[in-house]
Amino acid sequence: NAHHNMVFTRVRLKNGKGGSRWKKGHSAASNPATSKHRQAVKGSLRSSKIFRKVAGDSLLTEENVTLHGVAAVDDEDKTLYSQSTTSTCYSFIETAHPIFHKVKKLWTSSLESHQEVCAVLAAVSEVVKSSNGKETETEYFAALLSALQSAEEEPSVTAILFLLNVIMPEINSAVLQTKFTEVSKLLLDILMRYERSSCTTLLKSLVSCSLVLLSAQTRSVWAEESTLHFLQVIASYSTDTKPKVRKATHEGLAHMIQSGLRCSDDVIIHPAAMPLAKFCLNQFEQGGTGTLHILNLLKETLAHMPSQLVKRLSEKVLKFMSLGNTLVKSQCLQALHGLFLHSTAPQGLTVTLNGQLISALYDYQPNVSDVQLVGAWAVVMETAHLRIMKFDEGITTLAHLPKLFKVLMRMLMSPSPGTRDIICSSLKSLIEHCLQGNSDSKAVRTCFRSVVAGLSYQYRSVWEHVLQALGYFYCYLGNSHYSIMSESLRSLCELRNTAGFPCVDQLDKTFSEAITNIGPQKVLESVPLHLDPGSDSCNDWVLLIMRDHVRSAELSYFVNHLLPIAMTLRKQGDELANQNPTKAAMYRTLYTQMWDLLPAFCTSPRDIMQSFNLIARLLGEGLKEQAVLRPIICRSLRLLIDTSSESAEDTAELSRYSKNYLPILFNIYTKDSTTADSKSFILDCLRSYACIADSLLLENSVTKICSRFMDESTTNEMKFRLVELLTVLCGRVGVALLGQLYQTVVCPWVKDEDGSRQKKGYLLLEHLSACSSPALEQFLQDHVHSIQELLLGTTTTVRAASRRLRMKCIHYLVGHVMPLNVDLLRGILPEVILSVKDRKEKTRQLAISVLLDIGHSYDKDLIGEYLQLVVAGLAGSAHMISATILSLIRIVYVFHDLIPDAMVGELVKTVGVLLTSKCKEVVKSSLDFMKVIIGVLDKQEILCHVDSMVGAVFLWDKQFQQHFHFKARVILERLIKKLGYELVEGLVPKQHKKLIVHIHKMVTKQQKKRDQSKVDKGSKILKIHKPSYEELLTDDGMDSSKHHGSWIREDDDPTDLMDPTALHRILASRPVTSKPIQNEFITSEDGKLIVEDIKAEQAVAMESKKRKRKDDNESSMKTERVGSNKKQRVAPNPGSQYRSEIALGDMKRSGLPDPYVYIPLNRQSLNKRKQNKMTGRYGALLKGGHSGWYKGRKQFVSRSRKMRCKLKNKSVS
Repeated sequence: NAHHNMVFTRVRLKNGKGGSRWKKGHSAASNPATSKHRQAVKGSLRSSKIFRKVAGDSLLTEENVTLHGVAAVDDEDKTLYSQSTTSTCYSFIETAHPIFHKVKKLWTSSLESHQEVCAVLAAVSEVVKSSNGKETETEYFAALLSALQSAEEEPSVTAILFLLNVIMPEINSAVLQTKFTEVSKLLLDILMRYERSSCTTLLKSLVSCSLVLLSAQTRSVWAEESTLHFLQVIASYSTDTKPKVRKATHEGLAHMIQSGLRCSDDVIIHPAAMPLAKFCLNQFEQGGTGTLHILNLLKETLAHMPSQLVKRLSEKVLKFMSLGNTLVKSQCLQALHGLFLHSTAPQGLTVTLNGQLISALYDYQPNVSDVQLVGAWAVVMETAHLRIMKFDEGITTLAHLPKLFKVLMRMLMSPSPGTRDIICSSLKSLIEHCLQGNSDSKAVRTCFRSVVAGLSYQYRSVWEHVLQALGYFYCYLGNSHYSIMSESLRSLCELRNTAGFPCVDQLDKTFSEAITNIGPQKVLESVPLHLDPGSDSCNDWVLLIMRDHVRSAELSYFVNHLLPIAMTLRKQGDELANQNPTKAAMYRTLYTQMWDLLPAFCTSPRDIMQSFNLIARLLGEGLKEQAVLRPIICRSLRLLIDTSSESAEDTAELSRYSKNYLPILFNIYTKDSTTADSKSFILDCLRSYACIADSLLLENSVTKICSRFMDESTTNEMKFRLVELLTVLCGRVGVALLGQLYQTVVCPWVKDEDGSRQKKGYLLLEHLSACSSPALEQFLQDHVHSIQELLLGTTTTVRAASRRLRMKCIHYLVGHVMPLNVDLLRGILPEVILSVKDRKEKTRQLAISVLLDIGHSYDKDLIGEYLQLVVAGLAGSAHMISATILSLIRIVYVFHDLIPDAMVGELVKTVGVLLTSKCKEVVKSSLDFMKVIIGVLDKQEILCHVDSMVGAVFLWDKQFQQHFHFKARVILERLIKKLGYELVEGLVPKQHKKLIVHIHKMVTKQQKKRDQSKVDKGSKILKIHKPSYEELLTDDGMDSSKHHGSWIREDDDPTDLMDPTALHRILASRPVTSKPIQNEFITSEDGKLIVEDIKAEQAVAMESKKRKRKDDNESSMKTERVGSNKKQRVAPNPGSQYRSEIALGDMKRSGLPDPYVYIPLNRQSLNKRKQNKMTGRYGALLKGGHSGWYKGRKQFVSRSRKMRCKLKNKSVS
């Protein structure tokens, strides 16, 4: 109102007719002076019938109810709002039965109907509580019935019925059966009284209550005439003009009819189904718009009616489908779909009637172009066949399926993509549930041929969907009906080899289904490979599909059929190496692709025991002689070992060849020619084979490696590789040999100052400490003291590259040695604390894990002693202090419940003192500590330390004010949210009062937005959880709901991220640019620069002129300029299209403007102040044009003179 008055006042003042003005200083006021709507709400609450009834000696007084009305409409008066929430009226609603939790949301609503509901609920709650009952649903039901009998005004009746609708579904059916006569008469009287009412809520609640009451009755009650009359009255509202009333009637009737299977007297069909079906037939006879509403009702109820009436209603529905109305046809199809979908027993819809409906629906199939009905018809037919398949065991279904597949393939030509997707989904469902597992190959063959016919040219627009349907056949029926699918595979192969085939990706997916389910052997019998490079019949694309989709195949097929082809390809490539190198390279590529199939055949093969001996020797020769095959063979061996772990026989067969493969792999790995890329897969293969190899063989291998390691002639590079081999094999050798490795390799190399040797030593020590086998666990128990001394003695010599591995060793040692002695703890803690600030993320995480493991090893009462050891790090350097504070943050976050309050206070005071440090990293860590402390401690615990916290925030050095002022604001914001503004404001110094006031305003604004969003989305029960460590450390600012991104401000020069000043270019808000960045270079779509070659362009232009393709060539030379908002097609060299091929000047081109300089018209050129400037610019243009003309004229004269001399010489001769 204020806004409209303000606009009106401005208009009056503009016209000079006077009008009311704002008072000085009140132009921003938004509260209107009048409150007639509020008074109306108050009056309605005072005049409530329920209120007058309980107003005697009741605590629910008029003043209390009035407070609620005022609070609901006046959000500005905070004091009045706080009084209303504590009023007696609200207390009755708040303590009402939990079933009324939805009603409690209406307390703050300003609608009159909602206020009436709250008043009624408060009155009823007081009546129930005053009777000293148990406050059950039945007591509330009785109280509401009593109130309903005495209610006379429509708002009160509406409110009572609304509450009855909430509670009646929870009432015991025995209570509803006992009170049926009384309640039904009362509801029927109210229904007759308000049958012409315009209140939708009243009628909706009344119908819902009546249907809940009817649903609870037994069969004997339904035999009475009064019950059927009551049902007829309620059912008449299924065609009501009010959508909400109609919807409530449909839902209630459907729930009542569907509950017939759950009746106590085991009645399958509900007694109300017969009269309801007759009611629907009568409505069909009357016609009109009620027909659509009845069809909508039948979607949920037709399936639960008697079979004789189902037939009559189905005939009526089919009759309506003959009408030309699309909406009626759609409703009829939905009704039939509900009939087939919800029929859970053969009593209502018999198998015979189901088959008759299927046959009848073919007479009503829509046109292919009718996209609204084609999909619906296909879904109805799919549901009908699935239903008859369920009760007829497929006998009748298979007779109907071939015809349906033909019709669906014809409908697949629909112009709507959505309709085609629906039909594809129907085909998939029919293939999966009706054809799969059926032995009738004739029906399957007919259906499959109908789909294969879609590969013809007339279906070219829907080939993708046809291929998808073929994939379903291969997936579900490929293994059992392969004989009828071989011809289709050849057709797919021909389409794949056709140039320009548009659906290559979908065809590959379909073919992959055939490879996976039919098997590679049968597929390749129908589609031979014909691996001849350059041939049109070469099916090399099949190799790529087989590589990714062959699973659980027979290894013998690869050995007996595919390997000979690979050998032939290699032989042909060797023969053509000198004659035709290009074709020889193609053969070698095909040879490698054939070997690429081996890992697929080694994935869960079915014949390892029978076939591995056929290929074992060949794999060993390939490892030794062909480096290109080593990754493939190693991966194949790993897959064989991993996938055969479930079969002991297969594992034993593979283990039998470990004595052959391990030496070969050792020799390959220790060769100088082995690259870093090949080392990884060889180690992986050795690790897998070491798990199944004989332990005696592994010990002999380790012994030989150790002897070679101790040889003085062995180079450092070779020793590094030998140590890597030992890390793989150490898990399966004996304890004595492990001790020898520790003494001869680990100890010397860990103490070595060379960084590479030290790193390898820690790598081996990490594997020895991992306890991944019983032997390693026993070794660690025997050498734990020696390892402790080794780690403590090498603290000062460790290199940065070895720190992560060393931290892993400490982690394993801490987990194994429990409890830790104080000497070990004091020795490793400084290093662990410093590692918390290591440059590498993995090292930091390992250090934090060690700190927490040590904390968990202490008893709950002794955690303070552990903190005392950690706090000692605060006496070190600035870097050590920062790392110690970060360590304390993690320890406090995890163990804050076990730390004494006195120690927490000392930590807060100590960290507060450190905030005055001159070191930036110490101040940053201290602020993070404050944020975590506020997040993990309770309100009462923070109150003990809030003085020191707030004081410490404002005591830091001024030089860091620019860096960390935002972190300080976050700390104050969290304190305000947790303790309240008044408390925190009183502790803030006077010079910072403005800051705390601003923070409070932002927090209040943010809370208002959050509350408003909850009201808009509806209240939800939020689970209170402990904030994560990362959430506590985030600088969420004033509005944590927003996503805080980062932007880089770019100028004309590119940003150098290595420059120390680059940090100043990072912004928290998106920078506003006045103009889009223009890229001066011409780039392609993928960002590559386009380098111009003028001579090449001229040559191309000459060639294009000879071939008369000049226009096409010019268009191909154009490219897109990247960087502007609009994509512009520009030539790579402006003016090049006018350049002459035989002269140096420009030429006129047909269809293009003349090759002159065009000056754009600009209104600023008429400015007299810029007259000299504009004249000078035009003068420069004219001068340039004159010089160009003079140069061209001079060349023309020179060429003319030479031409005359040539002609003169010819004439003389």
